[in-house]
Amino acid sequence: MKRIAFAVPLTVLLMAVTASPSAALVTVGQVPAAAPGTNCIAPVDRVQPTVTSGTSYAVPANGKITSWSTFAGALIGSLKLKVYRPVAGAANTYTVVGQDTPRTLTVNTLNTFTSNITVQKDDLVGLNSTTGNTSCIFEAIGDRYFRSVGPSDTANGGLVALANPIADSRLNISAVLDPTNSVTFGGVSRNKKKGTATLTVNVPNAGQLSTSGTGLKVAETAVDKTLTAAGTVKFKLKAKGKKLQKLNDTGKVKVNPKFTFTPTGGTATTTSTKVKLKKN
Repeated sequence: MKRIAFAVPLTVLLMAVTASPSAALVTVGQVPAAAPGTNCIAPVDRVQPTVTSGTSYAVPANGKITSWSTFAGALIGSLKLKVYRPVAGAANTYTVVGQDTPRTLTVNTLNTFTSNITVQKDDLVGLNSTTGNTSCIFEAIGDRYFRSVGPSDTANGGLVALANPIADSRLNISAVLDPTNSVTFGGVSRNKKKGTATLTVNVPNAGQLSTSGTGLKVAETAVDKTLTAAGTVKFKLKAKGKKLQKLNDTGKVKVNPKFTFTPTGGTATTTSTKVKLKKN
């Protein structure tokens, strides 16, 4: 199928979104198996750009952080999740793009808190030990995290330099990511001679995209596509059966393509839209 880029706006006549009843979620970051003994002074911004093993602290997809956890030690204090976005061309410099409120921890146990923070792919989950002496790190030989040189609790939108490496350590925080799963529609181009239309679908993340639709050619619409990154996909829509008969009789007909997208590690959602086909 020939693929051509179109800049024509698409008027969406109807769109419906249906979510899967069971959510699949993605873990970002790590917590130790037991309460660590190392304590952190407060308040200090901290980030973990890389790890030598286990789950990365880098967000793997666009979406929302719905909860986060930390394994508290023996001392009373408060801590909060923060999300840092690397600044292009500025080493060890980050923009704070989201954060939770400070949470008072229950000692010697795994603490989990709900949240609602929008994130982008490659953002970094970090933390700030806001008060007291919390166990905000744990030992990990060969790893290192970065922190501000002095006290720091940067507000959302602010820039912070985190260039003070602390060796053999990881941040004691993990988060649950719900990847964005709703597709949107960008543009439509019609071939009035053939009575077809090419629809642009904007996909928010890597994952699987399948299509179907009543009154549409199965060969053109009921296909599965694997996407390795967010982007656009174009689909050629053709009428069949009674829809095709109506198109031939009246010169126009509405078809209802459906797109089911499952982001990698996430929940499937089906989005549908009506597109008008025209034939001269």
